[in-house]
Amino acid sequence: MPFEFPNWEQVLYRLWRLRRLIAFANAVPFVFFALLGLVGLNTLTDSVAGLLALTVVHFMIIAAHAILFPNASEETLIVAFLLTVFGLIMAIFPILIGFVLCLALAAWALVWGQSLLMELLSRTETHDPDTTARVTVKAKPEAVRAFFPLRPNSIRGQFTCGPADEKGAFPVWHELSTLETAGAAVPTEDVVLDKVMSKLGQEGVDLTQSSASATAPKSDAMQGPPSFWAKIEIDEPGFQRTRLFFRTPSGEEEESSTVEHRFKSKKTGVQVTETDSTIGYPKGLSVMMWLNDFQKDGLVHLRELLEASPSATSLRLSHRWSILTMAGQWFAQKRFGRAEKA
Repeated sequence: MPFEFPNWEQVLYRLWRLRRLIAFANAVPFVFFALLGLVGLNTLTDSVAGLLALTVVHFMIIAAHAILFPNASEETLIVAFLLTVFGLIMAIFPILIGFVLCLALAAWALVWGQSLLMELLSRTETHDPDTTARVTVKAKPEAVRAFFPLRPNSIRGQFTCGPADEKGAFPVWHELSTLETAGAAVPTEDVVLDKVMSKLGQEGVDLTQSSASATAPKSDAMQGPPSFWAKIEIDEPGFQRTRLFFRTPSGEEEESSTVEHRFKSKKTGVQVTETDSTIGYPKGLSVMMWLNDFQKDGLVHLRELLEASPSATSLRLSHRWSILTMAGQWFAQKRFGRAEKA
């Protein structure tokens, strides 16, 4: 998916959906710069007016990065870290030396900082979080009931589900990592099928497990090993509990999480409540998902597909570019251009 500037609706959605990330990325530097001003290390922040001016500039940079690169939250935190350290460097070193140090640090942090941050977050203590999110969908109750939970022989946004075995377990492929050039894209085949299925649901066609099996095409993702396995434990009109797990080469099952979907009809539509109980998840990654409002965005993504909404505001349907990937493509194009001229 190519890089695209957001429209106003997408700008407002990204500001709200990433509000925690933006707030956190601004709160830490604000406290840091305030402390610098108190000890007299930075003449810009030793006054309230200077501190507020610097805070506004910092907020605009962080918010702009989150808006332009909504799926690069780790890089947003790296940018906040760089701006904070830049303030310290420029307060201690002469302008020229400080500028050189800032450039060197920026180059290192943008290239290696994101992978290092994710490595550190992945190594944090594990816990068993329970998270809940809800969304209201304007569609027929039976269409919503069949569309949101994972079911055998179906495609739901980024998830492709295969047939169930004799024990009721079915493989699931997650295609979030699909890449196009230097940026990642959500598979367009899934989006098209989802809109077709939503159209059928709005016309009153039953989207049960059997009908999904009849309409779901074979996906290229199904050629590789599944991302995980799923099994429906409770399947009722207003409730579904799905157990997610991994299968080892020896066939043993390793528990991952349990996802519950509740459906309640209201005047404004069907309210979908999703509760995810994960086993052994790193606390650092849980914090990142909370900062991104990850679970709620997933429900908004499915709502947009089911409602066949012309506006694609969810982060799942946004490009996955970052400053690093854009810089990598620019250098690659320059290199190939010189090679062609030679």
